[in-house]
Amino acid sequence: MQRILSDIERIERRRASRRKWEISHPVQMKAQRKRHKAAHRDKESARFRRYYEKHSAFLKERSRIYKMADPERAKVRDRLWRQTENGKLSDKLHHMKRRDATRDKPSASLKELSAITARQRGRCFYCNMKTKLTLDHVIPLSKDGSNTAENIVFACLHCNTAKGSRIWRIC
Repeated sequence: MQRILSDIERIERRRASRRKWEISHPVQMKAQRKRHKAAHRDKESARFRRYYEKHSAFLKERSRIYKMADPERAKVRDRLWRQTENGKLSDKLHHMKRRDATRDKPSASLKELSAITARQRGRCFYCNMKTKLTLDHVIPLSKDGSNTAENIVFACLHCNTAKGSRIWRIC
């Protein structure tokens, strides 16, 4: 019994020492967390997905309460998030889903949009330039195109504007 207590005490002392070191070395801890997150990205995202599935109602309610408690701060946080890559893709997905609500065609998911950007390696689909990209429909929505992943590409503003509402054909 004495041996077990001493082991527990030793573990607790080690944990307390580690916490003390973490508090006194915030820069090193931030770098360490960043390296760990990068090395275990898939595992972390899977863990978060499982947690979100299990606690989605609680998380949504907490978000709603946060927005009601301080609406100005929530607006700033949302605006900053929308400026990130995932925020931009999420906004595009939201607008596509709203547009599709009037049609009976499915929208591309956020995962599919991310896969499209990865496939194009951040380059324009038409001119292959590496610049700021906009979402483009190969067959425009006005010509009865859809928001499916097969009909969506990312193009630079110049090519997207020049293409207009025409159908792009492979020659």
